[in-house]
Amino acid sequence: MNEATDPAASGFSGMLTLINLCEDTAEGFSIHLPPQWRDVDEYCVLERDGAWKPIAYTRTNDGIALPLDLRYCEPLCILLR
Repeated sequence: MNEATDPAASGFSGMLTLINLCEDTAEGFSIHLPPQWRDVDEYCVLERDGAWKPIAYTRTNDGIALPLDLRYCEPLCILLR
């Protein structure tokens, strides 16, 4: 979890880097978020070409649920806008 020092100037609130250390792929998962990140409107994933792509999500009581696969030792970077 990395927080932007000035979200208004940087254009994002923070970034999450997720790494699955289990050999089994996690097919869809939920993330508990701190209160200040729960009202973010857009979550983006870093593509292989370096572009940020908006992703679909579902809000939960304490964060979001993502319909993404988290593969073994493949980092998944999520930007919160």
